[in-house]
Amino acid sequence: MQRSGETFVAAAKAKQDPWANVSPELKFVDQYTAACYPTFVCIKQSIKRRIFILAVVLSAAVTGAIASGDMSAYLRAYPERISEDTCFESVVGSQPFPPLKYAAPVIGWKNHPDSIRVVQTGALVFPQQNDGTRLYLTPMTSLGPDGKPAVFNPDQIIQKLIDGYMPGVQSFWTKDGLHTSQTVFCSMLDSNTLAAVCRFTLTNQSGQANQASLWLDFGLAKAGHNMNQLPQPYSKELALDSSFIVEPEGNILACIITKGLDASLYSQQERKQLRINVNLSARESKSIDLVIPCSPQPQNKRETLRRVKVDERLGLFRRFWRYELDRNTQFIVPEKRIQDSYRAIIASNLILMHGSKSNPAVTARAMDRLGYYEESKQLLARILPEHDNHLSLWAATQHYLLTKNQNWLRKAAPDIVKSAEWIAKERAKTKTLENDIKPAHYGLIPESSPFDGSRKDYWYWTDAFCYAGLMSAADVLSEIGLDADSARLAHEAEDYRKCILESVEHSINTNCTPPFLPPGPYMSETPSADYMVATGYPVLSPVCLVEAGILDAKDQKVHYANYWTEKFGLCSGLCALEEIHPHYIYNQALSQLLRGETDKFVWTFYSLFAYGQSRTTYTTASRNNIITGYTGSAWDESQPDTYSNSRVLDMLRIALLVEDGSTLHLLPGTPRRWLSDGKQIEIKKAPTYFGEVNLTAVSSVKSGDVRITIDPPVKETAEIILHVRPPVRYGYIREVTVNGKPWKDFKKQSVNLGKISGKTEVICSF
Repeated sequence: MQRSGETFVAAAKAKQDPWANVSPELKFVDQYTAACYPTFVCIKQSIKRRIFILAVVLSAAVTGAIASGDMSAYLRAYPERISEDTCFESVVGSQPFPPLKYAAPVIGWKNHPDSIRVVQTGALVFPQQNDGTRLYLTPMTSLGPDGKPAVFNPDQIIQKLIDGYMPGVQSFWTKDGLHTSQTVFCSMLDSNTLAAVCRFTLTNQSGQANQASLWLDFGLAKAGHNMNQLPQPYSKELALDSSFIVEPEGNILACIITKGLDASLYSQQERKQLRINVNLSARESKSIDLVIPCSPQPQNKRETLRRVKVDERLGLFRRFWRYELDRNTQFIVPEKRIQDSYRAIIASNLILMHGSKSNPAVTARAMDRLGYYEESKQLLARILPEHDNHLSLWAATQHYLLTKNQNWLRKAAPDIVKSAEWIAKERAKTKTLENDIKPAHYGLIPESSPFDGSRKDYWYWTDAFCYAGLMSAADVLSEIGLDADSARLAHEAEDYRKCILESVEHSINTNCTPPFLPPGPYMSETPSADYMVATGYPVLSPVCLVEAGILDAKDQKVHYANYWTEKFGLCSGLCALEEIHPHYIYNQALSQLLRGETDKFVWTFYSLFAYGQSRTTYTTASRNNIITGYTGSAWDESQPDTYSNSRVLDMLRIALLVEDGSTLHLLPGTPRRWLSDGKQIEIKKAPTYFGEVNLTAVSSVKSGDVRITIDPPVKETAEIILHVRPPVRYGYIREVTVNGKPWKDFKKQSVNLGKISGKTEVICSF
């Protein structure tokens, strides 16, 4: 099914140039821009360089499509034929879409309320202070005594995370023969004070000695500021006092740790810029270390700041984050990009989750499913008392189903009951007959706007998760003796399910082929690309009824929803409106996996990593333009986003294990390359609704087999289906042994193990 590019092109014409404030001489509009996407502006020095980059990155066929302006072959849900061996490289290499621009990852410390953004230009944006100011620190360099600094072009900066996944950022750039590397991470100066620890290393790449200068511009961060320009000057006068940058009242803004440097503070046209000079011989490198607290510190903190040692703090930083990322569930997969991304995103959530307002219930559930129970409890304690938040009830009940922590449930029960009663009270408002007939919204939650920008209406998305929370509340309350509440809510939930199903049945548009399942009872128009944009259908798709347990994934109505979403609402397997909203694809992807559409799931999986996050710092964005990669040019675009973070974690989790009623699927959506010969997949301490599961899969498929060892859940016995998918060139399963004995219950790509209760070894022969 092919998708028209009209939605994207129309959106392009309506949008402002994201580089409107960049000087004209830095702009270059290529042939593809002129023909297909009028506002796509790419900063490049010359046409020659642009053509060279295109030739290197894209295949000849894709390059030709861009040059001719014909993008119709790529603005579609999926290729006409998806390879069974789909991998990251095949998704990226077969499409002309660029990586996400421009990342602004955060650094910080677990449970600390402050965090710092690292902009693509290397600039650091600090938390807002009590007086409303926010420090924006921009690094620049110059060569020679009379060299002039300038903001670095973000297209020329390479960024990566420390060790590939830890929440510290390394930036690299070269200008005028001077190579600069910046390493920045956070450290606790004491129990309350968070600081950025920075090391700049300047390398003279020329064959002769010269003076190099590091400049730090102290600016004032404002919302929407274009990262390519210096911000407004800092609001207070600054002075250089020994190695300290201080405000008029003496509070310390920054400290130069490295001793004996030639440093001076310039104040020109209200700008405050620190210049640090170093003399470099040919090919010589020197480092400059600084510490910048998240908030200005009093004079009595001078010695604390001066004693900071970068290497010592970096060692502590590494030990801390290794422990945090290894102490709960571990998914160990043989693909570094995916492994690093998943770990980086856990760290990002641990830094951001307790202050985030971006669907915190989804974040709580994602962290629960990785064993971060205490962190999830803290988040639930904040959102569960909001009794009108339907998602918080659902997240709270899922927390209990994973942990079986009855002490926690007893404390949370009053809020759980109040939230459930709020749903019942709201539903009662719509239980009114019209001319003695039930209206299509009978028994549903009253009109609402589930997301910013969505129209006020009745939405099955809202009802799905209200029902799921209500039904789960009835299930869990009986386990702590609240039988009366449980029975009352179970009756309410059953009535709710009946009302939803009746509404869905009556709302289906049968005047198109196949029929169309709308997102709500009064949105049964004929589906089109414009309809998808107007209703946000890919984001608010009724396919969420599968996760809520209202529709089975193989129900024909789910096929209807998936068909029309794929036809008009996806691009490269991701939710597409005027922009892509990549992380809202989770419910669609879950239904595909449960329907056995694994090839589509894997394509979507890799598209999420390719276009829903930056490819080196793994910074997610809630939305971006897939054609340009832009989220915008401001430092404060909505990234990283904890909801988006959490959906990446969810997607990896269901690729490795997913519950479906009384069945536990193991390795249902793993890319085939992960079981290439010599590769290994491990699942350690993974929570499920049945209890903890551990698994190791080792491939010797060249020799003819894949060996899987499973420690199954013990809290409840599940029907376990093991999926085994090595590269397709090795064929399909032809023979199975379980604990050394022949096993007959298997298909081409899966083994039905039934209810196993102890450690089990499965050998699949190919």
